[in-house]
Order: sequence, then C-alpha cells, then structure tokens
Amino acid sequence: MIALPKIVHLLSDLSVGGVTNNLKIFDDDILQSKFASSIVPIKTQWKIAPIYDADIIITHFSPSWANLPFLFSLRKRNAHAKIIHVEHSYSPEWEKYSVPEPHRFHAMLKFSYALFDRVVCVSRTQSKWIETIKAAHHNKLKIINPWSDIEPLMSIAAPKFGQDRPLVIGSFGRLVKEKGFEDLIQSFLKMPEGDDITLLIGGYGPAEEYLKNIAGDDPRIKFYGMVHNPAEFMKHCDIIAVPSYFETFGLVATEAKAAARPVLVSPVGALVEQIGNAGLVIDFTKYDQAGRSLSSLKSWPLQRMSYEARQSCDNLSMVKTREWSQLLHEILMENSIVSKAA
Repeated sequence: MIALPKIVHLLSDLSVGGVTNNLKIFDDDILQSKFASSIVPIKTQWKIAPIYDADIIITHFSPSWANLPFLFSLRKRNAHAKIIHVEHSYSPEWEKYSVPEPHRFHAMLKFSYALFDRVVCVSRTQSKWIETIKAAHHNKLKIINPWSDIEPLMSIAAPKFGQDRPLVIGSFGRLVKEKGFEDLIQSFLKMPEGDDITLLIGGYGPAEEYLKNIAGDDPRIKFYGMVHNPAEFMKHCDIIAVPSYFETFGLVATEAKAAARPVLVSPVGALVEQIGNAGLVIDFTKYDQAGRSLSSLKSWPLQRMSYEARQSCDNLSMVKTREWSQLLHEILMENSIVSKAA
C-alpha cells in the first residue's frame, strides 16, 4: 500500500474553538482517504522549530513579530515540505480597530507570508485586503471559507413568520466590546415601545453586567446565558443579528443561514459578502437609523429570506472538502510528490 501524504496542522492554542472546529473537515472520508492528517500543538515563542515528518505543514496561528524567528526556522528546517498558512485572525476592519502603526504591521505580514508557499484567506474581503497592502501576491493567495458542521442546523425547523406572536431577534457569542452587542441593544432601545419584536442575547463574557445595565428593565430584552449548542439557541429565534466590529469571516452568519434564519449583519466586508438575499446589512453604530431598520423588519419578505438562507448552505461541506482537496493536490504536484491518494 502506498503511504498517504502527511499533513501536520500547527496550532498554538487548542482551546480556540473556531479553529479546532474548522479542522474537523479533515476528518471527512474523502480527505481521510487521500491524506494522513494530524494536529500538533506548538509554542510560538520557540525560536527553533522542530523538523516534521510531513509533506505539507499548515499553520493556524497568527503571524507576529514575536514568532517571526519561529516561522523562519520552520521554513529552513522543513525545506522538504510545502507550508500553508491559514489566516484566521487578521482583516481590514481588525486592523482599523487594533493597529496603531499600519506600515509596521504590513511589513510584518509581508515578511511572514514570504515564508509560506500558500496563504489561505477565509474571505474575499480578506484576500483583497492582503493584496492591496502588498503583503502577498495574488498568485500565493487561495480563498477557502471556514468550515463548520452545519448538518444539525440544516435539520431544525424554519421559522414561521406572520404568526400572532413577537418576532424574536437573537444574537450570541462572547460578550465583549468588539462583538457589538452594546450597539445592537442601543439600536433596539430606539424602537418604539410596544413594537412586537423582542431581543434574545446569548453568551457570556466580561461585558455581561454592563450590557444588562444598558438593557435596563426593558421587558423586550432577555439574556439567555451561555450558548452550549447554537442549534438549540436558534430554535428560540426567528432572525439572527451579527453586529460585530470585525470578523475575518463570521461563521455564526453561515450557521444562522443553515438554520434558515435571516441574518442582520454589520457593514463588515466578510459578513456582507455572505448575505446575498438571506438578510440585511445594518450599521448598528447609528442607533436611530438602525432602530428604524429593526422596526421595519416585519415588512420584509422574511419567509423568502429564510428559504434563501438555507438554500445557500446546500452542499456546503462538499464544496469545502473539494476546495481543500484541490489545493492540497495542487501543492503536492508542485513538490513532485506523486501518490495514488493524490
């Protein structure tokens, strides 16, 4: 039997749920039949990288000035392997929010990306930004949206709009400033009292008490608590809002669409590109305007949006599997690694 090409995924933090969940796509039967994949924890403060028994090394941690020596060592000590980086962290909106010296940040990205054979971007917006700031040439970039196991969400019942009950807007995630929950609540409070719409906030985090204080005693706003199962949370909601200041992709929007929930997103490129006919873009930082948009929700074709949302997720896992398979096959051929699996 011919040995399968070996892939090693390098993670600096196995507790980052989104990244580790994304890697479960490599458990797919098709990918498992072609590649032997494993996850290896690393410490990026190491200056000397190990030598890996791998044909392809895929890094899933954020490049930085501090770990540049590790990346340089990784490249030099693993010249036999192709190295791919998946950019889970950085986006144009993140840079605007977080980076005081963009030129220095761009230089770091350029030095880091030069060490990789490919950089996988998780959105079109991210790819265009990386090319615009000249951190990497477009020939090195490949766009593959993150994967999530949406099958449990695809099977839950779609909302039935137009019934004699309040319309429930749900929003969930870590309760921190950059997720925009404060703006969502402030916008919701601008709606006239008595509007037949309620807001359900799910999650936990350092901003929880602050957000509850903003909501005050408005009976239309409820806090769900920690969300252990997105599907269970979404069963309580008709619409999902994603008011984030930045998202490299924003898997919660994809998950909401799989659950047949129309999606309300902030004007963040990675979120906007997902919406299509399945939702609305709302600038939640403009409270009065956003409040009017929320008040008008019942006038929108929500049932049609619900249908479009779920339809857009049909065969999504198959598409992601094919995209990864094609990229890995392509990069193996560059290295003249020929195997029956490829």
